[in-house]
Amino acid sequence: MKQTRILLIGDQNTGKTSLINALCNESIATFPTVYQEFRKIQIDKLQILIYDCPGNPSKEYNIQQTALVAVVAINLEHQNPFLYLEYHHHLVKDKPLIIFIGCKSDRTHHTYNVIKQQISKILNIQNVILYFTSALNQKEIAKFKEDLSQLLYQSGLVFDDDLQTQNPNVSYIEEQDSQFLNKWAQFLNCCCACLKKDE
Repeated sequence: MKQTRILLIGDQNTGKTSLINALCNESIATFPTVYQEFRKIQIDKLQILIYDCPGNPSKEYNIQQTALVAVVAINLEHQNPFLYLEYHHHLVKDKPLIIFIGCKSDRTHHTYNVIKQQISKILNIQNVILYFTSALNQKEIAKFKEDLSQLLYQSGLVFDDDLQTQNPNVSYIEEQDSQFLNKWAQFLNCCCACLKKDE
């Protein structure tokens, strides 16, 4: 089993979680992500572990050092898809591989070449890796999964062993994420119980 880790960041309401859900053959997200979530995606014999970051540019992300690949999501539906592009790129500029993905390609008038040229111009980088896709288009999602898998293999950023052997802090990070999510679930359960009492 090969494995790699990806950090997914981008503007709020870009469709990051819906994209992950589509890759996992799940329904689109109906609520915004409020805390960094940890998801697993299987593409043939490659397991991709994705950190889904909440899209709030006013807060610093907990940039996972174990994620070697960064995916910066861009909202193609937005009139100005590049509003926080520099901010997000700055957070992940030291990652070995940075991929840009235009989400909601079914709701845009922006063309692929124009978006790619603008990214290159704004960030002053060459050889921009850009994909267009929509969480609602199964063919585009299938093509993106295939292209992403090939790119990750070509980049050499996949490993035979569990990534914990690459970084001993992985288990600690996952444990902290799990503890937070458990506490958050307990808090929500308490809120639901209080609401039922009020009824």
